[in-house]
Amino acid sequence: MSVGWYLYAFVDPADAGGLVLPPGIDRTPVQLVRDGAYAAVASEVDTAPFDLTLSDADLTEDGWLAHAVRTHDQVVHAVFNRAPVLPMRFGGLYATRAGLVGLLRTEHAWLVDAFGRIREATEWHVRITEDRLSSAEPGKAAGGPVWPCRRRHDRSTSDELWTRMHADLAPHAVRSHQRPAAMGRAYLVRRESERAFIRAAAGLTRLVTGRRLRIEIVGPLPAYHFVDVDSHRFAGFAARSAVGRGRTGR
Repeated sequence: MSVGWYLYAFVDPADAGGLVLPPGIDRTPVQLVRDGAYAAVASEVDTAPFDLTLSDADLTEDGWLAHAVRTHDQVVHAVFNRAPVLPMRFGGLYATRAGLVGLLRTEHAWLVDAFGRIREATEWHVRITEDRLSSAEPGKAAGGPVWPCRRRHDRSTSDELWTRMHADLAPHAVRSHQRPAAMGRAYLVRRESERAFIRAAAGLTRLVTGRRLRIEIVGPLPAYHFVDVDSHRFAGFAARSAVGRGRTGR
């Protein structure tokens, strides 16, 4: 078995007192690998499964890849529920613990900047979906509220709605990120602005009243979409990923 170190996230140890973490990938203990002001949230793993190409990987719901992705997110959320967290995308490996320590040293300035951006902020997802519910009462999505609405959904309608929705939501967010069309848009919202953001999101129902659509708002979440990671910055990552050789991504 080839052993390496898997990186889930970064945290400020000063914020992480009493932090209890679930087991990591391969059920190994998740540790805080610390150097200076920050710590890498990491665990030892067998690197062999990460060498699989997409065609070779087990893509079933109960397969290794699905389990590893869920575990990655569970660890990140365990930190998020306790302290500000800088989440990393799925698939990041280092050969040794010393490699993680070296990363903390060489990327200290980047960590300071990134934590400054997300420390007091959370991520919220907004999307438009076709409403198949008969009720006009608000429903509930995993992780956040859903406001159902009605009418046929088409591309021109979607573009128009997104323009108007974004105009209402953007003033309450620090940044936004366009996700794939079916997944909508992500917003980085400071905690003191969350109530205003939620009120603005709830008010979006006026834009789709009578249309067979609904607007889903899910949050708060770790700021996955607002951690700017250049490939050259994390050159220490092994070029391995269970979602395809040479790729690292959640």
